[in-house]
Amino acid sequence: MVRMPSQILIACLLVMGGSLNAFSQGENANGDSFENASITESEAIQKSLEKSRGLRKIQSEVAAQSKISASARYDVKNPELRLRDISTKYFDKDEDNKQFQFGLRWKPPQIGELGTKQRKERVNLWEKKTKAWEARQALIADVREVYATLGMLQSYSGLTQQQAELHRQLFLVVEKLGELGRRSPLDRIKVRRKYLKAKKEAAGTAQRYEETKQQFSALTGEEEGVTVLWSEPEVLPIDEAIIHERAVTAHPAVELARQRSEFFAYRYKAERYKLIPWFTFVDVSYQYESKKKDSGELVLGIELPLFNWNLGELRATEIERKQGKLSSSLAIASIDRKLKERLAEYDKAVAEYRSLKEETDGSLSQSENMVAQAKLQELPEDEILEMEISNIELRMMLLEAGFRVKKAAIELCRTAGVENDRELTRE
Repeated sequence: MVRMPSQILIACLLVMGGSLNAFSQGENANGDSFENASITESEAIQKSLEKSRGLRKIQSEVAAQSKISASARYDVKNPELRLRDISTKYFDKDEDNKQFQFGLRWKPPQIGELGTKQRKERVNLWEKKTKAWEARQALIADVREVYATLGMLQSYSGLTQQQAELHRQLFLVVEKLGELGRRSPLDRIKVRRKYLKAKKEAAGTAQRYEETKQQFSALTGEEEGVTVLWSEPEVLPIDEAIIHERAVTAHPAVELARQRSEFFAYRYKAERYKLIPWFTFVDVSYQYESKKKDSGELVLGIELPLFNWNLGELRATEIERKQGKLSSSLAIASIDRKLKERLAEYDKAVAEYRSLKEETDGSLSQSENMVAQAKLQELPEDEILEMEISNIELRMMLLEAGFRVKKAAIELCRTAGVENDRELTRE
C-alpha cells in the first residue's frame, strides 16, 4: 500500500468532515436547508383536507343523504281530489235537480312500509358515512406518508450524493495505486462498478425526491420548495386493547352493520304484515243536490291476502334477519384482524430499527475513533475512504429502517381511525 502524505490525508478528512457536518446541520446535497420545518405534519393534513375536492364531494353526499334519511318516515303519499257529476246540466235551465260531488281518495302506506323505508335510508346514510370516513383516513395516511417520505429523502438524497462522491475519490485513488502496481485490474473494475452504482443511486434518489415534492405540493397546495423536518421515529408504548377500543368506536362500519341488521329485522316484519288484510284506499266524499238533502260518503278498500301463497320473499328476509345479527360481530372481527396485521408489521419494523440503531451507534462511534487514529498514523487513503463510505451506508440503512417504522405506524393509525401516533397510547 502507498502511504499518502499526512497533509493530503488531513485535507481529505476535513473536506469529508465538512460534508457530514453540513448534513448534521440539516442540508442535503442540493443545498436545501431543512433545519426548521416550514410546515408541520398537522398543518399539511389540514391543508390537504381543505383542498381535496373528492372528499368534499363525498361529504356533501353524506349531508344530502342525512336529509333524506331524516324525512323518510314522513314520505306518505298525497291524497287525490276527486270530482264527479261535472256536466252541461248545470247550464241547462230545464234541469231541476242539480248535483255535484267532490271528495278525497287516499292510499295509506302498508303496515311497516314507512319504517322499512326509513331504515333503508339509514343504511344508505351509513354506507356513505363509511365511504367518507375511509376516504378521509386514506387521505390523511397518504399525506403523512408523503410527508415522512419527503423528510427522509431530504437527508437520504444528500447521503447518496456524498456516497457517490466518496466512491469517485476512491476510484481515482485505486486508479493511481493500480498504475503503481499496488492494486490489481480486478480491484479497479470492482471499484469502478461500485462508483457507477452509487452514482446511479444518487441520481435515482434525487429524481424520487423531486417527484415526492411534486406529490406533496399536489396534496397540500404548498409550493414545491417547502421543506419538512425529519426526526427519528418515536417508539411509543402501544396498547392493543386501547387501539382496538378506539377503532371499534371510530369506525362507522360497526354502526353500518347494526343499521343493516335492524333493516333486515324490520323488513322481515313488514313481509309478515303483508299477510294481514289492510286498506288499499280510503275515500271520503261530499255530495250536493239541489232538490235533495246533501250527503256524505265513506268508501274503504281492503286487500284480502288470499293468493299470497309465494312466501319466498318472507323466507329470504328471515335468512337476512338471522344473518344480520352476526353483522356487527363480523365487522368488529374484521377490524380486529386488520389491527393485528398492522400491529405485527409495526412491531417487526420497530424491532429491526432498534437492533440496527444499537449496532449502528456502536459502529459509528468505533469508526470515528478509527478515523481519529488514522489522522495520526497516516493510514492509506483508500482505507480512509472505504471507512467513510461504510459510515454513509450505515446512516442510509438507519434512515430506511426509521422510515419503515414511521410508515408502519401510519398504516396502524389508518386502521385504528386516529390521526397521529400519540392516539395509539393511553396518554
